[in-house]
Amino acid sequence: MILVFLAAIPKALTIAIPLAVAVTSLLVFERVSGDMEVTAMKACGVSMWQIASRPLMFAVLLTSLCLYLEMDLGPACHNMWRNIVHKYSKELARVLWEPGKFVRPPTKDASYWVYVESSEHDETTDEHRVKNIIIYVRRRGEPEREIRAAAGTVQVSSDGSSLTFRLRGDVRIDPAADGAVAHLSSVEIPIDTSKGPDERRSTSVTELSGAELISRLLGPAKGYGEIPEDGNKAAKMVFAVELNQRIVRSLTCIAFALLGIPLGTMTLRFSQTIGKVVRMLTFFVIVFAFYVAIVLVDRLAETRPEFRPDLIVWAPVIVSMGLGVLFLWRTR
Repeated sequence: MILVFLAAIPKALTIAIPLAVAVTSLLVFERVSGDMEVTAMKACGVSMWQIASRPLMFAVLLTSLCLYLEMDLGPACHNMWRNIVHKYSKELARVLWEPGKFVRPPTKDASYWVYVESSEHDETTDEHRVKNIIIYVRRRGEPEREIRAAAGTVQVSSDGSSLTFRLRGDVRIDPAADGAVAHLSSVEIPIDTSKGPDERRSTSVTELSGAELISRLLGPAKGYGEIPEDGNKAAKMVFAVELNQRIVRSLTCIAFALLGIPLGTMTLRFSQTIGKVVRMLTFFVIVFAFYVAIVLVDRLAETRPEFRPDLIVWAPVIVSMGLGVLFLWRTR
């Protein structure tokens, strides 16, 4: 478990570092401005750009660190994390149906999402009695299938390589084989969780380093993992979006510093407390919109690749930096 925790740290840092820069730049310069130190420096002939130069240089260093985490260390640790998960598949299989939330077992032939409301382990049969089960099944070339049942049991194989759901009562399957909704008294659903690490590595672009992404952009990319085999152009768009997202996420350190410094020193026509709340809300609305825009590009890459999502992903960082420069110019 310690290795699983350590392997997740690089990915967490790529999110934590930019957010730390955002909060720090806003709060520090808000305090400095409140103590009239910024006014004193301006009175001595020090411009706002000179005041902001040192924090911006530090933000550039943090951007370099985030680039290293995004391009090299992060993918390698994510790869290691997936291998650890596979190695301990037997132990993990026993907690995959954690009550109250959807979980996704590592499967070979289809994609499953499993939800159970409650689970109770039977020591005599080594089965888990579950209630209010929902299973979503998705196979390539077939419509998504929803299976619901009021009760059932889950059996884990001795080597942890498969799960067997035995559902009973009024089992609802939508759609069934004939395309209609079926109601059955009992259903047995085997789920193969013996997916090997080598197969799993070839299914996610997030496990590729920056150099590997570039090589696939420059070379043939058709038929790679989960990418649909409908042409080299569509496959390369997935790699292009992933590469540009990593660069943009790293540049957020500079973008957030450029936004936080002028917002922290900006004088508002409110009381001190209300002004602080207004600045914080304004800043975090911009940060929230920034990350939402980056995440939405993933969906755009799947549905509308002709809109060039690999270029659209740059819009949040360009707008944020532009607003930061504008605010700095107004507070000079």
